[in-house]
Amino acid sequence: MLGRSHRFTGLLAASVSLIPISYILKINGAPEILQNLADYHEAFLKSFLALGRDPKGMFAGYVILYVVASVWGAMLPNYDLHFARFYGDRKEERFRYHRQWTHSILLWTILTAIAVYTFYAGLNPLIWVFLIGLCVGGWSHLFGDMITGSVPWGFYGKYYDRFSRFGITIFLPRSIHPIFTDKFPKRLEKHSGIILFIAIIAAGYAIYANKTYAF
Repeated sequence: MLGRSHRFTGLLAASVSLIPISYILKINGAPEILQNLADYHEAFLKSFLALGRDPKGMFAGYVILYVVASVWGAMLPNYDLHFARFYGDRKEERFRYHRQWTHSILLWTILTAIAVYTFYAGLNPLIWVFLIGLCVGGWSHLFGDMITGSVPWGFYGKYYDRFSRFGITIFLPRSIHPIFTDKFPKRLEKHSGIILFIAIIAAGYAIYANKTYAF
C-alpha cells in the first residue's frame, strides 16, 4: 500500500476501534482469544470514555491525540525508506531494507504489549492513549502490507520465504503477485477517498454507538 492509503486506513482503524463491538465478540462458543480480545476492548473503551468526566475540552484533546497517534502509527513503518541513504549503491534495492524491521510482527507485538501494560498499570492517560493509538495505526499498516505483499515475523525476513514472512504473496503463485503488489495498491491509492469516506462513517457510528452503549 502507498502513503495516502496508509494514512486513511490508520484513521479507519482508529474509528473502528472506538465502536463498542465487545457484545458482538462475547458470544457463546467463540474462541477464547476472541473472548479475551472482547474483554480488553471493553476495558479500554470504558476507560477511554471515562476520560469524558473531565472538562469536555480535555476529552476532545484525548480523542485528537488518539486519532493523530493512529494516523502516525500507520505511517511509521514506512519510515524505513528514510534510511535509504545509508545503503549506498543498494539504495534502489528496496527489498533489502523496506518492509523489514519496522514492519516486524514481533516488534509491533512488543510495542502492543507495552501499550497494554501502560493501560493496565494505570499510568497517565496521555501515555496509554497515545501508545494504544500508535499500535492501532501500526497494525493497520501491517495488515495493509499483508494483503499487498508480506511482512517479516521477526526483524528480517527473506522475501518469498514462508518461514520468515507472512502475507498474501507467501501463499499465492508468483505469477499473480503483480496484481497484489502493484496493480491493487495503485488502484487503492487512486480511490483512497473511499477509505476516507468509510472512516468518517465509522467515526460517526462510533459516536452514536457510544452514546447508546450501556456499560
